[in-house]
Amino acid sequence: PEIGWQGQITRRSGHLVVVYGVEHSEQGEVQALILHNPSGHSEALRAGAIVPAPRFTEAFSGRGIVIGRRD
Repeated sequence: PEIGWQGQITRRSGHLVVVYGVEHSEQGEVQALILHNPSGHSEALRAGAIVPAPRFTEAFSGRGIVIGRRD
């Protein structure tokens, strides 16, 4: 729940968000994740929120669901 706040992350927990995009550096490193967070504290944090990768990693509980094609 703290992913959209500017303050310190105090725990790794919360709910699922839909990550549907990433922003890369020129070297190919992930810099930010683009996500949909239905319980975001503001409109900017709900649809198309851009969260810096270090902040997302700090809050990520390690649980997730991957949906994609199998080639």
